[in-house]
Amino acid sequence: MIKIFQMGTSVPALIVFLLDLAILILSFYFGLTISWVEFQPTLPEILSHFPKAALFAGIILTSMFAFGLYRRDEMFHGSIFIPRMIAAAAFAVVLLTLLFYTMPVLVIWRSILAPAGLSAVVVMIVVRRLARTPLGSERLKRQIAVIGCGTLAAKIEKMQVDPVATFACHGYAVVNGEPIEVDIDRLLPPSNAIDTLIKDRRIEQLVIATTRPNALPLRAMIDCRLSGIRIIDYQTFHCQETGRVDIDNLTADWFFVDEGFHAHALHRGAKRGVDLLLAAVFMIVLLPLFAFIMAAVKMQDGGPVFYRQARIGRRGAAFSLQKFRSMRTDAEADGQPRWSDDGDARVTPVGKVLRRFRLDELPQLWNIFKGEMSFVGPRPERPHFVKKLSDVIEFYPDRHAVKPGLTGWAQVNFPYTNTNDSAFKKLEFDLYYVKFGSVLMDIVIILQTIRVIFWPRFARQ
Repeated sequence: MIKIFQMGTSVPALIVFLLDLAILILSFYFGLTISWVEFQPTLPEILSHFPKAALFAGIILTSMFAFGLYRRDEMFHGSIFIPRMIAAAAFAVVLLTLLFYTMPVLVIWRSILAPAGLSAVVVMIVVRRLARTPLGSERLKRQIAVIGCGTLAAKIEKMQVDPVATFACHGYAVVNGEPIEVDIDRLLPPSNAIDTLIKDRRIEQLVIATTRPNALPLRAMIDCRLSGIRIIDYQTFHCQETGRVDIDNLTADWFFVDEGFHAHALHRGAKRGVDLLLAAVFMIVLLPLFAFIMAAVKMQDGGPVFYRQARIGRRGAAFSLQKFRSMRTDAEADGQPRWSDDGDARVTPVGKVLRRFRLDELPQLWNIFKGEMSFVGPRPERPHFVKKLSDVIEFYPDRHAVKPGLTGWAQVNFPYTNTNDSAFKKLEFDLYYVKFGSVLMDIVIILQTIRVIFWPRFARQ
């Protein structure tokens, strides 16, 4: 795992990204070479066209990222990445066309763009197919050893089986008094010099995963740390590997560690400024779409266009969330709040289309403009469910430490929530965002929301 501006990425993903960048740059010059444009491959000529080459590569890479082509679980699966690669290229063409229309000075002629884009897509698909095996090598994974052999160690062993795991565990050191819950063959041999054993195996990271911290081999761990081996606790390791907390083993001290929770005044001010600007721009640009949706909802059954519902925001403050109405007017005639299930009979035909593409959420731009919400944050929940979930899930109220969002980390990583169990899992992603949220993470979430809209594996049906 490599950190770039506090965001973690796997070594294979970074290598694939750099390969794609090189392919796109070279493909641009290939298109330039075979087009009618007079081009000589000299250094001055190459440098003079580099800004447009960088623009071409940047737009396509951004589109590919938005369509999930650098996610560990989808990066090398042909049935997933080939159609997404084609869709990302088409989306990039739309973005480039809009850019060229608004800023003609940046235009890239079709005689260059067509062969460059086509050759880049073909080569990137071939490279990913060829690179799948070598980039899945154990040598490219983070080499770890675990201090512990009980419940937490067993969870790490289960994580390692996942094909997209970014680590290779060399074994588990027994901690006196802790029941052994991993395969005996996976135990590190008894030694009074654990630091020497770990150095011999070229371990990069030591993970403390034991329920008996008082029995840790402190002297050996100090020697490991002084020799340059990084030592982290189980919860931090779990966050790095999965992008969520392990709420089953979350303790209050996780909130006290200085790393994370960077919601200082400057960050909040910058985020509020971006929210104001983008909400105002989108509300103006999307006015024709708003008018069309309003007419469609009204003509369907003559009922109200908007649906207002109480939600809980930052620090537990209630506010009125707005949506385009997607359900029948008598959806909760009995006054009993309930989650929407798959195939919910209360959803109208127009509502199904709105929900499929998340268009019912657009009026929340006004909530963002008023400062009740942000573009990115945990999704706001209804007071009834907040109370219900807070009674059964510890730390649930802590998701309200930040403003709720139009989209969020849980929304791009987990299906729609309609049960207590799924709300429990969703909270793991929400708390991860509360602690590690940043401007860069917000950008990642916004881009990944495009993938969820086009491939609604995580969307409500």
